[in-house]
Amino acid sequence: MPARLLDGSLSRIAPISVFVALCLIGNSWWTIHNISQLVDATLWVERTSSIQLDVARIETDLVNAETGQRGYVLTGQPEYLEPYHAGIRYAGRRMEVLRELAAYDPDLVQRLDALDAAVQSKFAEMRTVIRLMESRGQLVAQQSIAAGQGKAIMDDVRQIVEAIYRSVAADLQNKTTQVAHARTSVLLALTVFVLGTLTLIGMLYLTSRRELVRKAKDAAEIAQYAQSLKGSMSELRRERNEVQSLIEAAGYMQSCDSISELVRLLKPTLEQLFSGFSGHVYLHAASRNRLDGVVSFGGAAETAPMAPTDCWALRRGQDHLYTLDNGAPACTHCGGHHAEVLCVPLIAHGDTIGLLMLMRQDLKSEGNSGIDIEDARRLSHMVGTQLALTFANLKLQDSLRQQAITDPLTQAFNRRYLDAIGDKILAQANRFNQHLAVAMLDVDHFKQYNDLHGHIAGDHVLTSVAQFMQTHIREADWLFRYGGEEFLIILQGSSAQSAREKLDAMREAIAGLKFTNADIVLPGVTVSIGCAFYPEDETGLLELIHLADEALYRAKAAGRNRVCLHQSETISVASKSNIVSIAAEA
Repeated sequence: MPARLLDGSLSRIAPISVFVALCLIGNSWWTIHNISQLVDATLWVERTSSIQLDVARIETDLVNAETGQRGYVLTGQPEYLEPYHAGIRYAGRRMEVLRELAAYDPDLVQRLDALDAAVQSKFAEMRTVIRLMESRGQLVAQQSIAAGQGKAIMDDVRQIVEAIYRSVAADLQNKTTQVAHARTSVLLALTVFVLGTLTLIGMLYLTSRRELVRKAKDAAEIAQYAQSLKGSMSELRRERNEVQSLIEAAGYMQSCDSISELVRLLKPTLEQLFSGFSGHVYLHAASRNRLDGVVSFGGAAETAPMAPTDCWALRRGQDHLYTLDNGAPACTHCGGHHAEVLCVPLIAHGDTIGLLMLMRQDLKSEGNSGIDIEDARRLSHMVGTQLALTFANLKLQDSLRQQAITDPLTQAFNRRYLDAIGDKILAQANRFNQHLAVAMLDVDHFKQYNDLHGHIAGDHVLTSVAQFMQTHIREADWLFRYGGEEFLIILQGSSAQSAREKLDAMREAIAGLKFTNADIVLPGVTVSIGCAFYPEDETGLLELIHLADEALYRAKAAGRNRVCLHQSETISVASKSNIVSIAAEA
């Protein structure tokens, strides 16, 4: 029923709407016509005003030029001619503009031609006076001015200008009246147009209501779509922030120089990335039979080592998600007290090097404050890849660094590292006023040992002797393989007496070592040791090594298997008594 009433109303107002629309069209034509007349009259007024202004400027330029000319005649200073030259430059341009503006009126063009001729005559008269001033002097130039020719020409210019003003002023008054009438007509037409438009809007109101109802429905659908789009944008923004945070964290991780430094960095980084989760990072031990926890974050307690078989992710080589309702088995190492547990193996270059474990115990208390498990799963893949690569690179760097400074056979520091660190050790001793003992150790008759038992046995003996010495010196002391069967020992903070006792005890212990290789019992070896002291003997490392080497030479010359101190006592195994070394004075 309401729909039929609405249709009837529309059928009644339709003819009226057409009539009003036709009236508006006619009124629009009338408005456009009046506006066109108003624009034309306004342009004419502007053009006439421009003519008056340019004529006045020409007169002003002429007066200024004459003033400059007379100033030059009176003072003789060329600077006064600047208005004259400017007038010449501008007069021609202004006349061209005036002819274009006055092209509609032939009479006005004739007056402008007369004005142009008078202006040129005036400039010619001024030019003559200036030349007289330059050629015959000031008095002649003043007499020429006093003759009155210039004044007569200027009076003609003023008469012509006045005639142009009168002609233009009359036309300007008429056009001004036309502009006023056209403005009134335009205002009236606009008033009619506005009233007609308001009437038409009122008639079309009922029709618009139906369209508005339809648009309101569409708007509701659009709002729903906008809400969905807003959620998607929020998700994209969050993912972008996650990627940005991951890129920043990756930059810090890749800048770490050691695994210990990386471990210190990981705790705050993982807490920021995995908000609402706690967890651990495990690394495989060198034996590959267990994983040690290196990082605990998000309030997780320190964890005990775990076996690789305790985790389904390590068994299957892919991430493993356990929740209370997904039916997946729980890993043995997580304890079964968490609502969600995600394990991600850390794999780099095809090798599993560790495990990233995320866990959340109470979904109600923490679920709203952190990311959900699916977001954490997606992010953990990126983090796990970066972590695995970083750990693998750092392990490789540690391995290369260790290979660069250690002897591959004996695992003692090599001579290259001695060259790099030796001066620092000496500088530290000097700074803290410490004593140093530099001992050169050589395995006796090692060439014959190699020839008799083979190089494999010789290498085994060298390795065993080096390992024994490494375990029987302090952490502050240094062991270097100097070359072949020679080793260099630096004892920090040791006096001559203390160093002699330590070295002699080591010599005796090495002489008593038993060696077996491939179930073959090898004979024992003895060592000879030469020792020099800082700062008693020398203050340079190379000099100390040289003195220790000389002492070693004396020990071998005295029968081997003994400790010889530089200009000090030599301890003999055979006699167990002190003898004086005299080879240094030879």
